[in-house]
Amino acid sequence: MTTTLPTSGVRAPRVRQPNAVVLSYSELLKAVKAEGLLERRVGFYATLFTVLALLMAAAWFGFALIGDSWFQLLIARPPSAYSARS
Repeated sequence: MTTTLPTSGVRAPRVRQPNAVVLSYSELLKAVKAEGLLERRVGFYATLFTVLALLMAAAWFGFALIGDSWFQLLIARPPSAYSARS
């Protein structure tokens, strides 16, 4: 009967090959970063916030101008659309 001696317990690290999904995502991420598409666009968001705030102020002014009327529903629709979008 032959016996084998135990090894030192240190295993060689397994080399894992990334699958096709990981490789395609890595390539896409490199292309997006190279184009600068992940950079923050502070000016765009500042402009968007300003425009939305002005539109909301105009809607409230319209509510106050019309008063208690069913025509407020006509004014309420656009602010609901652009506030749900942002």
